[in-house]
Amino acid sequence: MTSGGVFCKTQINLFVCTWHKHLHSVESIKNRQKHLMFQTKQKVAELIPYLESFSHQNHELNREVEKLKQQLREMKYKHRDSTAVLQKKMLKRLLEAEEKHENDDQSSHKQRINKPKSKQTQVADKVKAVSELEKKIQNYEEVNRETDANDTLQKFLTKENQYTEKITQLEQTNKRLEDELKAERIKAEDDDRERRKSVVTLHNRMFKRFLDAEEESESMIIALKERVQLLERELYAARFKTEEIDKKRRESISALHSNMFKQLLDAEADHDQTTKNFILQIQQLRLQIKALEIENSQLKKAFLVALGCIYYYYEGEENKKNSKESQSQETQSEAYMYICIYVYVLFATTEIKKDAMIYYKQAYEMEKMKTQYLQNQLKNNHITLRDMDLGFDPTGNPNAVVSASASPLPPPPPSNDLVEAEIETETEIEIAQKYEVQLKEMSETIKQKEAEKLKYEQQIKELKQQVEETTSGGVRRASEIHHSMFSSLLEAERDYEHDRTEWTHKELQMKHEMASLTEELNKMKDAAANNDKTLRQSIAKLQDDTWKHLVEVDEGNKQLIHKIQLQNQQYQHELTQLKAQIIHLETSKLATIDQCNQQINLLRDAVRVMNQ
Repeated sequence: MTSGGVFCKTQINLFVCTWHKHLHSVESIKNRQKHLMFQTKQKVAELIPYLESFSHQNHELNREVEKLKQQLREMKYKHRDSTAVLQKKMLKRLLEAEEKHENDDQSSHKQRINKPKSKQTQVADKVKAVSELEKKIQNYEEVNRETDANDTLQKFLTKENQYTEKITQLEQTNKRLEDELKAERIKAEDDDRERRKSVVTLHNRMFKRFLDAEEESESMIIALKERVQLLERELYAARFKTEEIDKKRRESISALHSNMFKQLLDAEADHDQTTKNFILQIQQLRLQIKALEIENSQLKKAFLVALGCIYYYYEGEENKKNSKESQSQETQSEAYMYICIYVYVLFATTEIKKDAMIYYKQAYEMEKMKTQYLQNQLKNNHITLRDMDLGFDPTGNPNAVVSASASPLPPPPPSNDLVEAEIETETEIEIAQKYEVQLKEMSETIKQKEAEKLKYEQQIKELKQQVEETTSGGVRRASEIHHSMFSSLLEAERDYEHDRTEWTHKELQMKHEMASLTEELNKMKDAAANNDKTLRQSIAKLQDDTWKHLVEVDEGNKQLIHKIQLQNQQYQHELTQLKAQIIHLETSKLATIDQCNQQINLLRDAVRVMNQ
């Protein structure tokens, strides 16, 4: 930038210097042109009075020539009229004389024929006639036509001499003016030649300077073009570099995207497989839980039935000892045992139904409470049995309790034998102990089943949690992968945008430099073109003005010379015509004089003959 700016400043300074020189040369040319125009104007101003005097003299000469022409015309008319009148009078007189002579001859002949007169009378008549003729001739001669013609001729000759003198003077002045015009024309041609030489030299100098300025401007233009080409090459290289970087970035982003998409698809496939496996495990565990619940409910029902039977059996035994109403209580206990068995059978038959699971779930809590209550009662019964005396049931069946655990227990048959009561009581005690053991085992199995159920429920919860974790974890992992991909893409986009902004900024700077250089170049071109145009226009205008002025002056001089030449030709033609007319008048005058003399001589001869 600094080297380019310094170069542009130096070029601008050179251009300003050349422009000032050019303006100075243009001003000198204008001053020279003004000086030439002033000189030409001075010369024209000097020539104007001569031309005015010459035109005034020509005007006066034209007026005098017109006057002479008018006088000539008048003289011609007068001369013609006088000669015609003279000829007419002479012819008239001659005709009258001839008529008289003929009349006299006829009269004389008649007189001779009729009355011959004497010779004296005839001679007297002749003398009278001759005397009359002589008088007429004298009278005619007294008119003094010859003297008048001589005077007019003398005047005409004097005027002709004057006119010839004036014409010679005019010819001399015309010749003098023609010589002056020739000298002025030669001088003007010399000035024009010098001016043309100066204009040619000036034009050559200006053209040389213009060529030098064009060479300088072309060198500047070439340097600027080279600078622009260099900047364009740098810009192209930068663009190519950015395109390569962008291409690599896109390839890396596409590879990263494909890898992450592949990983995402693999993770989704694994997640789907694990979810399927967990769903199968959950279904299996649910089936196991259902089976355990069914088994647990059956055990609980059997346990409840057994407990109920034992409870009512012991209560019946105690009531037998205490009151007489033992039989009614036995029947009640038996009825209750049958009701329990019926309920158990009813539940055993309806457990296959669809709503058994719902009932078991609802009755599970109630059964827990009942089992706790029964356990408490069993503890109390154990305590009471230890404190009680031994009692025997004569109609006791030792297999009743055992059968009740597997299937619905029938009521024990009543026994009234006292002998067998102790044995039965012992057996019942053993059975009760066994049954207690079985109850303990059943309670332990129930606890184990409950523990297994809790375990299975815990496993189900864990599996559900794992399923939820897998479902949410897959989404989370996918979101994490997507977030990482998006963050990497954003980082790549940020880097790309940063690089792009840097390159665009550099490109804009280079474009701005190119635009400024092109503007400076265009300004320099426009300035050079305008200077050249103004210079050419000024030179052309100056040449046109000077040439027009010279052409106008030359045309004016030519017109004046042509007018003078035409006037001279007219004057010469008029002079030749006047000379020819003078010669014609002289010849006609001499001819008329000769004719008059001849006629006079004839008349004299006739008079003499008549006198003789």
